[in-house]
Amino acid sequence: MIWNRNAVNLEGLGDYAEAAAPSVEFYGGRFAFLCGQLERADTENLERQVVAIEFPTMAIAREWYDSSRYEAAKGLVSMLQDFDAIFLDSVGDERSFEH
Repeated sequence: MIWNRNAVNLEGLGDYAEAAAPSVEFYGGRFAFLCGQLERADTENLERQVVAIEFPTMAIAREWYDSSRYEAAKGLVSMLQDFDAIFLDSVGDERSFEH
């Protein structure tokens, strides 16, 4: 699960992460990073930040997102400006990309 957002309201994002953490853990997920700065490889930084939450499977991520355990934290996201919530599925494990 990736949250892509404009770089605003960092205090609200901390409140969201604190509220979401118990439900994320219940579904076997973990915050991979919070408020990571996006940076283009060949130019300046983007004025966006990303939150990534890893879950064991896409099905579990979707179950978490629609769960009553996540409902209160999900309400906090609506108060944060300009969030895009994106499900991202892996094509394989890291060993499949080794050379």
